[in-house]
Amino acid sequence: MASTNYLYNEDDKYKLIEAGDTAWGGALPYTILVEPGGNIVYAKQDPLMPWR
Repeated sequence: MASTNYLYNEDDKYKLIEAGDTAWGGALPYTILVEPGGNIVYAKQDPLMPWR
C-alpha cells in the first residue's frame, strides 16, 4: 500500500483537531486515515495493535 504520511509540527494541537476530526479530544496517540476527497475512513485513539 502506498500512502502519504504527514507529521504535524506545530505547537497548537487544537488547530489540527479542528481541521481534522472534531470527534478527537486531543489525546495521543491518534491515528486517522483520510481518503483523497477528505472523508475520514478510520480513526482510533490509543496505540494500534500489530496485525497478525
